[in-house]
Amino acid sequence: MMRVRPFAFSGLVMAALCLNGCGGGAGSPGDGVSTSPSKDTSHGAFTVAIDGGANRDVEHLYVTVKSVALHTSASQAWSSTDSTWKVINLSTPVIVDLAQQGTITKLFEDKAVAAATYAQIRLFTYGSLDALVKEAAAKGLTYNAQVQYKDGDGASQIAPLESADGGAGWKLTRSFVVPANDAYYMLIQADVDHSLVRVATTSAGRYRFIWNAKLDSYEMALGIGPAIQGSVTLCPDAINPTTCASDVVVSAQRYNPGSGRYEIVRQTMVNSSGAFGIYPLPAETSFDVVITGRRMKTMVIRGVTVPAFEHVAVEAPVNLGSLTPSITSSSLRSVQLSTALSTSEQKRVYWGQAVSGGTGTYEIMGVNVDPDTGVLARPFVLPDGGLRVATFSASGSTLTFSDVDPTEGAENFTAVVVGMTSGNVAITTPVAAASAVTTNVFLNDLTP
Repeated sequence: MMRVRPFAFSGLVMAALCLNGCGGGAGSPGDGVSTSPSKDTSHGAFTVAIDGGANRDVEHLYVTVKSVALHTSASQAWSSTDSTWKVINLSTPVIVDLAQQGTITKLFEDKAVAAATYAQIRLFTYGSLDALVKEAAAKGLTYNAQVQYKDGDGASQIAPLESADGGAGWKLTRSFVVPANDAYYMLIQADVDHSLVRVATTSAGRYRFIWNAKLDSYEMALGIGPAIQGSVTLCPDAINPTTCASDVVVSAQRYNPGSGRYEIVRQTMVNSSGAFGIYPLPAETSFDVVITGRRMKTMVIRGVTVPAFEHVAVEAPVNLGSLTPSITSSSLRSVQLSTALSTSEQKRVYWGQAVSGGTGTYEIMGVNVDPDTGVLARPFVLPDGGLRVATFSASGSTLTFSDVDPTEGAENFTAVVVGMTSGNVAITTPVAAASAVTTNVFLNDLTP
């Protein structure tokens, strides 16, 4: 059977399968996990790794993982005294920087787990209020869970990361099979942009952050699936290097016919040289790629096709080449909510734009609502509203972009309030162009 090994996309700083932080030791006696041999006629060798994702304003997001639990029932509530849970306690806590994109951190490798079809997995971490473990201290952390973010002046600040899980762990409901006498490798992807909730400042003027885990997973054991790579020329005007795009995020999106909207399935920030790689990808073979940033028009690449994941080979990444953005005004436009949304549940605002003749609205950006106030913890910066659209033909082929206005009108957006727990969606709200100063906008709330 093919083993996953370190693998780097050509031209990228990121190594999509650079496995590090191989923490984790034998399971504790009685935790439902045997330690030797790693696989036999009743056990499979189980490996779990984790990676994070893009968030424009976060430099580092550290968590300290201490254990993983499995269950065969998707609806089973967590209890530390419930012996039907299979618990893997890490002998050494693993420090993970979920904002360090392109690096997959292995929590443990080839643990012997009872062969079964599992329906639920939970990750347990040390909290920011727990005594600092020595591994976090050695990393120079102030808390076991912390956020290093940029404030309004661009200076780095550190804040403890508060957890919304109530001690029940980060829950992922997903069916997967640990086979007898074989191996299963799961990559858990923590969606930082959706999971991290910024809350209004404290008396000391620092923001608070709550982690409300939104997770996905990928099977990695039998091969390395397709990826999308390319680069963005951040400063296309060599004569005037101050006119540059910044905070550029690249996302792979798929259309949801139920909502009539495109939704981000994977996203990443470009590195300092503008290179990016989106990996791993879901099982679909076609995505639309959306590139957003500050001081640039949003770029949309339709119909990017990737090979089907064959589970037997390393697939060459689909190459979008070097992309040149259209640089726009240096003035940043921001919005705030004029009327507070109800705080009955955690909510997110989806900011979208549609292309004439297209099938739906693209997700340009999203922001989580402050659960304490019902507005945004700080004004949200929107990209310039114009679009540049191209159609993909083949890997390595030159893309031809056309400048278009979204169907909402030049510089305008569609905004939708979404319940992060219920999945309920409010009536869409058209949002007119924001000026260089903060514009207050009214958004339709969820129906009680």
